[in-house]
Parts: sequence; structure tokens; C-alpha cells
Amino acid sequence: MELRQAFTGLCGHNESMNSNSVLLFLTWIKRQGILMVKWPWCDNFMKKIFLKRCFNKILLPVMLCISITGCFNMAVTPEPPRAIDGVLDLTRWNFHDDGLVDLAGEWDFYWNEFINPHEFLMKNRAKVKNLVTVPGKWNNYLLQGEKLSGYGYATYHLKILLPDGQGKSSDVPRALALKIPIINTACSLFINGTELYKAGVPGIEKNLSTPGHLPGIVGFIPTGKDIDLVLHVSNYHYRIGGVWLSIKIGDEREVREARERIIAFTLFLFGSIFIMALYHLGLYLVRRKDASPLYFGLFCLFIAVFTFSMGERYVLKMIPGMNWYHINRMQFLSHYASLPFILLFIHSLYPAEFSMKILRVLITVCGLFVALVIVTPATVYSTSLRIFHVITVIGCIQIFYVLIRAFNKGRHGAGVFLAGFIFLFTAIIIDIIASFGVIFFSIDMVPFGLFIFIFSQAYLLSHRFTLSLNSEENLSNELQQKNLQLDKDIEERKKVEKELLSTKNFMKTILDSLSSMLITVDNYGSIMHWNSIAEKITGIAEADALSKKIWHIIPFLLHHESDLREMILSKKPHNLYIKNSDAEKVTMYTLLVSPFIFSGLDGAVIRIDDVTESMKKDEQLRQAQKMESVGTLAGGLAHDFNNILGGISGAISLLKIHFGRMHIDSDEVSELFEIIKTASVRARDMVLQLLTLSRKYEFSFTSVDINDTVRHVVRICRNTFDKSIEIKMHQYDGRAMVKADPVLLEQVVLNLCINASHAMTIMREEGDIYGGTLTISIDRIYADLRFRDAHPESREGEYWVITHRDTGVGIDQKLLTKIFDPFFTTKKKEKGSGLGLSMAYNIIQQHEGFIDVYSEPGVGSSFVILLPVLESQCGEVSVTLNSEVVVEGSGLILIIDDEEIMRKTGAGILMECGYEVITASDGIEGLQMFIEKKGEIKAVLLDMIMPKMSGREAFVEIKKISPRVSVIISSGFRMDERVNEILEMGANGFIQKPYSIVELSKIIAQACRI
Repeated sequence: MELRQAFTGLCGHNESMNSNSVLLFLTWIKRQGILMVKWPWCDNFMKKIFLKRCFNKILLPVMLCISITGCFNMAVTPEPPRAIDGVLDLTRWNFHDDGLVDLAGEWDFYWNEFINPHEFLMKNRAKVKNLVTVPGKWNNYLLQGEKLSGYGYATYHLKILLPDGQGKSSDVPRALALKIPIINTACSLFINGTELYKAGVPGIEKNLSTPGHLPGIVGFIPTGKDIDLVLHVSNYHYRIGGVWLSIKIGDEREVREARERIIAFTLFLFGSIFIMALYHLGLYLVRRKDASPLYFGLFCLFIAVFTFSMGERYVLKMIPGMNWYHINRMQFLSHYASLPFILLFIHSLYPAEFSMKILRVLITVCGLFVALVIVTPATVYSTSLRIFHVITVIGCIQIFYVLIRAFNKGRHGAGVFLAGFIFLFTAIIIDIIASFGVIFFSIDMVPFGLFIFIFSQAYLLSHRFTLSLNSEENLSNELQQKNLQLDKDIEERKKVEKELLSTKNFMKTILDSLSSMLITVDNYGSIMHWNSIAEKITGIAEADALSKKIWHIIPFLLHHESDLREMILSKKPHNLYIKNSDAEKVTMYTLLVSPFIFSGLDGAVIRIDDVTESMKKDEQLRQAQKMESVGTLAGGLAHDFNNILGGISGAISLLKIHFGRMHIDSDEVSELFEIIKTASVRARDMVLQLLTLSRKYEFSFTSVDINDTVRHVVRICRNTFDKSIEIKMHQYDGRAMVKADPVLLEQVVLNLCINASHAMTIMREEGDIYGGTLTISIDRIYADLRFRDAHPESREGEYWVITHRDTGVGIDQKLLTKIFDPFFTTKKKEKGSGLGLSMAYNIIQQHEGFIDVYSEPGVGSSFVILLPVLESQCGEVSVTLNSEVVVEGSGLILIIDDEEIMRKTGAGILMECGYEVITASDGIEGLQMFIEKKGEIKAVLLDMIMPKMSGREAFVEIKKISPRVSVIISSGFRMDERVNEILEMGANGFIQKPYSIVELSKIIAQACRI
């Protein structure tokens, strides 16, 4: 009752009430036996001295801030439900409004059993179970009348009933998440039979278990009305076992935000305490006569480490290699080692009030505990924590006693110091109580109490340090005045000399720090100054260069002697570009000549810079801009070309149907249709290649058999290459599966074959015989150490090797490093653009592969493609539908497209499928039509790119009018971020132009069924 009254009073705003609340709190502590020392004068001291001097000025404002903060956080929320008989009913809980909820209450508990999570999903399952309270240490559980040990393993089980708006009953399932705390000392978490979280390795024996503390978040989307949660927990390494902290569930975003707030607060405390540690250690290094900053700095350092190793264990993010043993030992060491240094710190401040005998005893005991942590395993030293808590309380009481004595004697700063220590002492008591499982906190209170305590003692140390500095400054000022009076003339002269020397050194430093050659010459070109960069570049010392002509010292200026003389004598600024060529390289220099007149000296300052690399970068920038222009043009052409192809492809489909209805069954007509269809598909693939060039192509990865790709390319090459070229193919015996974009992979293989054919024909010298042999082979190799050394970005495993070997003209070794650069080509300008190999290199890189090249002039070249082997078909696999089946339907369809050919073709296809169709040429017209016939329209085919109103804007407006209508997005581009955005907003599908009657009929039929 007294404790409740004390904390209730702290939330009030009456000064006397707050004062009495502190007295009630201290009285409760005394009655509980926490304060074992009797002070007859304590009550009188508290009322007359402590409250007047300290509380009203220090404690009251801080307590009010804490109380107000606490009151703000005491928002009215519904009573959180608790699990009953292994079932937690959250059907009336609103995660959005009510926030997170603890999975607290009665859980199913199976001691010394790891039950398969799938067994709990069986409806007829019947098994004897025990109920335990979570959170709670299993050390406290009674099983068949016997108290469990802290060591062992068990299965926890809880069934959670979800509120409305989750699982299959909702249109869009809400993403939920579990906030997993530290669970001693290894655990696995299963949701509906699927393992989603693991910390360490839980086992049924110690040698089969690996401890691990990794607080985390498990995000998931519920697929039903309830969740089946199973925990496998084992502990063989720590005195406490079980789920002794709360697991929380809530909206995934809120769970992550809550964890981020805790991490941010922990990092804030760690940073504040760590900075104070560095600050006080720095004070000690500056002035080693006073040891108090050293003791307090080490105390803050250990508390900072302790803070960093607790809670969310953020230290694992900074040092991922730390295991459970390291972090647990670090936590205990920082805890045990902090107490001796705070005791030493208090003793250094108030030695008269602190008994040396008590200090030695406490430090010796703490040293024994530290040694225990160092030399024994966790199962031993973890049992010492409760004993050390008693030692900590004794040490804090001793500090409390010393500070009150110092305050009573009027020691400087003792009041402020005592006020700060009250917070630290209270935080220590709270954390000790929490360690016994009586109360639960999401964060440790000691760092927070220390954070307040730091400022109280920092004031004391800073004040003492300031007094010392002021005293030293006063003495120094007096001595300085006397010295100035005695040696005024000498000091003035030295001051002038020092300023001159400083100015000279300053100017020399500026000149020497420039990255340019800076040379001063007279009117005749004789060198007067030669900076250090000039010495470094030319290798000529300043002493050897002075008085010599600049064009004699720097050889490449000799050819410009007359120009330099004219520039120097003109007394005007000039720029000069010089190209210096030698046997190894070409270097470009820029010269800036400026007039120079100073103290009778007349001449010029010459600045020389090597601008070779800068000019190369400018050229590369221009080349990049050229590539960007090509890409922009390619993207625009691709979009328009796809619209045209859409009309052709759709018209072909319609003509084929009409011919069928007219019973015209001609093999020749059918063959012509297939030729046109094949050509349009090939044109579409060319468009995809244009989109790749413009970087608007989204890679579509699927499982591809390289044998099929190479066979298709070889068939094309044999039909198109010069007959003088013999093509040999050695395919892999079996399936050669790789995860790739089939269109782009075929393009790369075809480009390399075309380059090989050119090397054996048009690139030969005039008079040479055309022809040769192109050999394409497929092999499989393992990426050994030699392979990974040659390809540092490769991964361990097997690779497919696709080799293109020709007997053409070959490539000079000096040019091999440039052949993959954009616009570089060894062909004549009218024979090649220089983009093929660059594009191939980029595509293979996107497939996590490599291209190697080996060549010898006059013999031939080998281009080798290396791609990772696809061992399983678990990735994206393209699904081939029955492409020849046209799906019929009925209803009114609205087509919105700015291309007339696409409107007519789409309308014709859909009418053939049985639909009624209306069309609009832009988004505004389409929106008006939709408003007029919204009750009749079953689906909308909406173009992505249109004038006046874009497809996205039209989609948003349509959904505002009728959220349930089905909308299919179409575009000449492949699926990109813009399309994905609309799909996430609720669009029902996407179809790329050009589309056939089969493709359009299926996606419209599917949309009409929704």
C-alpha cells in the first residue's frame, strides 16, 4: 500500500505530495529490509536538509518529467486477452487500434519431448498435456509434484484465434509478425508446421544442442482463421531455462517499429554512456594526478558494453562472428567489473567518508566473481548472479551512506551527486527484481539510471576541473604579465619574426600542397621558384632548376619556346594545351600563364597540369550520353513497334478464324499464316532486344535447356551464313538446364556466331579465301580454386561452358581488353556498330555468368560463356498453356487505347470470342464511357501509355467509381515498375503487346470470372 501511494504521489503536481511520496518510498525500502543500516538522523535529515537543498531543485523536475512521460504512455487500451487452456482468443482484438499483444497465459507444455509441429494440426490428435504460464522460467514449474530443473528440453504449443480481417476471410490478408525475445538457450519456432525462426540449435542432449541468443522478428501472412504456434526449446548452458520473456504479436509494421524504437533507445543510451566514458578517460590522460575520471570512465565503459550486449543484442549486428559463449561472457564480465570502478570512483571523491577496509573487501569479492566468469563455463558462473546481486546492493548501500555523510558535511557537489545516485540505485533495484522474474521490462533500467547519474557527476567533475583550470589560468596570466613587462621589446621582435616565418611557411605549404606544377619565371623564362610537385614529376630538385630556362628543364616545352616567351612578355593571362607523345603513351598538358609582379621582381607564374585522365573521362561521358540517346530512341521505337505488331498479330488471328469458318483448308494458306505469325514473334523478340539496349527491358528468368537454344541458333546460322562456313555442334549429353532469359540468351549466342562468321569472311584481307569452321560445344565443369581465382565474383559449384571456336582472322592481344567496351569494333565502320559484344557481356553479367576470350591473329578466336548450373527446378519456371485454345465468353468489355489499330484489333478479337465491345481513344473518353455504362461493363482493357490521361490515372478514377470492376493493363513495354505499381493497387492482370487472340481471350475470360 505504501509503495502504491508513493508512486501515485509522484504522478501528482503538488510539491509537498511529491516530497511525502519520496519519504513513503524510502520508508517502504527500509521496511522491506533493503536498507540494513540504521541512521537515527535519517528522518530529520530527509525532511530538513535533503528535501530543501536537493529535491525541490533537482529531483522534483526530473520526477515530474518521468511522471508526465509515464502518464502520456498510459493510454486507455482494452484489457489484453490471455491464453486459456492453450488457446489465445484474439477475435475481438484490433491490431491496428489496440496495438501489440503479449502471447501470455496458459500454454500447452510437454517436458522432455520435441513433438512434430504437424501433429498439432491433426484434428483427432489426443495426447496428455500440461499447462504452464508464459512468460515464466521452467525452473519454477511443478510437473507431477516435482519442481523442474533449469536444464532440459520441452515443447510449447499455443493456438491463436485471429480477429476478423485476417486469413482467408479477408480480401487482402494483413501481414503479421511475432516479436521473439531471448529464449534460453536454443529454440525453433514453427507456425502452422513451418519453421520460421531459429536461435541456436535445440537438442535433446547437451552435445546435440548449440546455444544461441538472437532476438528477432518473424513476419508472416496468415492463411487461415487461426495460427498454430509451436516452440522447441532446450537449455543445457544457463541456470534459467524456458520462455521467461513475453512473445508479442501484432501488425508487422508496428512490431518492427516497436523493435526499432527499442534499438534506437538502446543505441542512444550506449552512445551517451560510451561518449562519457571516452570523455572521462580523455580527462585522465590530460591530467593524471586525479584518478577519479579514470575510474568513472572505466565504469561507464563497462556499463556501455553491458548495455550493448543486452536487450535486442545489437552487438551481433556490429560483430556477426560472436557466438552465445562470447556474448554471455562479455555480459557477465561487464556487469561484474563495473561495481569495483564505481566504488573506486566514490572513494577518490570522498576518501574521508569511505572506509578503505570496506573498499578492499568489496573489490576483492568483485575480483573473485570476475575470475569465476573467466575460468568457469556458463553453467557455473551463471549461478553466481543472484549472489552478486546481493553484493551489488551492499555496495550501493555503502555508496548511499558515503554520499549522505558527504552531503551532511557540506562537501562540494555532494547534493547533486546524491540526487543522481538515487536514480541509479533505484534502477539497479528494479533490474535485480526483474531478474528474479517478479516484474518484466522490455529494456534494462540500469543504463537509463546511469544516464541520469552521469550528468550529476559530470557537473561535479566539470566544476572541479573548471576551478582547477581557473586557478592555473590566473597564475599563468600573472606570470605572463610579468614576463611581458620585463621582455616587452624582445617579445615584440620575436612576434614579428614569427609572423613573417609563419606567413612564409603558410604560402610555401599552399604552393606545395597543389596537385599542379607551379613555376615562377622572370621575363626571360629563368626559373625563380619550383614547387615540390614539379620536383616529384620531373625528378629535378629546386636547387638544380633555379636560374635555368623552363623550356630547357621541361623537354616537352622546348617546341613551344617562342609561344612561352610571347605569353610571358604580354603580361596577360594565357592558356596553352600541349600534346606530348613518346614511345609508350600520349599525355595531354594544360598550361596557365599569369603575369607576376612583386617587390621589383617581374615575370610570370606558370601552372602545368596533366589532364590526360580528365580528357578521357570527358570522352567517356560523351560516349555514355550517346548510349543514353540510343537507348531513349530504342525505347520509343520499341513501344510504337509493339503497337503495330499488335495489329498485325491480332489481324492474323482473326483472319485465321475467318478462313476456318469459310472452310478454306489450304496447306499453302496455313503455311503462309504460320510464316507471318513466326515473323511477328521474331519481330517481337527484336523489340525485346531494343528494350534491353534502352534498359527498359525487365529480365524474365526461367529454366532453359542450353541444348535447345544452341540448336535453334545453329539452324538459323546454317540458313543465313555464307556456304563457305562449316558449322559443327557438340551438344551436352543430357539436359543442360540454366536459369536464364531465353530470348536474351539466344541473342548472345547468335551475336557470337555472327561475329565468328564475320571473322571468317568480310574481315579477311582482300584476296584471302573466304570460309572456315565454326564449332559450338557445351560442357560442364566444376568451379575449382583456379577457376575462382580467375573469376573472383564466381560462386562455388558447377558451370556450363558454351564455347564458340572459329578459324577466322583472330584478334590482336593489345585489343582483347577493349572488345567489350561500347562502340569499340575491329570491323570497318560500315560493317559494325561496336555494340554486340558490349550487350552480350552485360546480359551474361546479369545472369551471374562470365565471358572469356582467347585469340591468336591468323589462327582464330574462342569465346567462352560460363553460366551457373541450375541443379533444381525450384525457381521461376515458365508455364506453357494450351496456346491453341480460344476461350469464349459474354458481356460488355471497354477497350481504352490511343492506337486505333489496337482498338480495332482488340475489339475484333473479343467480338469473335462472344463479347460486346465499346472503345475509347484516350483516358478521359474512356472514363466518361465507363460512368455511363458502369453497371454493364464486366472488364476494362486499359493501355498504360496514353495522351491527356495516363493509364495509371485512368485506373485510379475507374476504381473510385467501381472498385469491383476487373481491369487488365496492356503495354508495348514488358512489365516494369509502373505496371507493378498498378498491379499492387488492385489491377487484375497484365498483357503485353502484341498479343494473340488466344492470349487476350484467356486473360479477359479470367478477369470476367473474378
